[in-house]
Amino acid sequence: MMFLVPNSTEGCSMGLFGEKCEFCRKNKTKRKNELGQYICADCELEQKADSEEKRKCPVDGTQMEKEIIEDIIIDRCPSCKGVFLDAGEIDYLRELFGDSDSSSGFATGLAVGIAAS
Repeated sequence: MMFLVPNSTEGCSMGLFGEKCEFCRKNKTKRKNELGQYICADCELEQKADSEEKRKCPVDGTQMEKEIIEDIIIDRCPSCKGVFLDAGEIDYLRELFGDSDSSSGFATGLAVGIAAS
């Protein structure tokens, strides 16, 4: 498991739009993690992905890699390029792209398109 280490914040004061993220030092944020460190949404999602259990591909047994797409942590097999979603993620993609009709196959087509890239 890998965690990002925050940069020093000595001498920094809260800006109008928040403090710089203590991990990437790029994004402004008012959000704090459980340790009270300023953390932007991107870094928080990266840390969550890093802390998730690594899974093996059900097709070929290769250890899958985590990818973040549209705020969803996707498991992708580097060997067969298969994409595997956790419970509820296909529904989130449907909502995100305005596809409430599950018979259209939009989210399924999206997942197949991700796998082909």
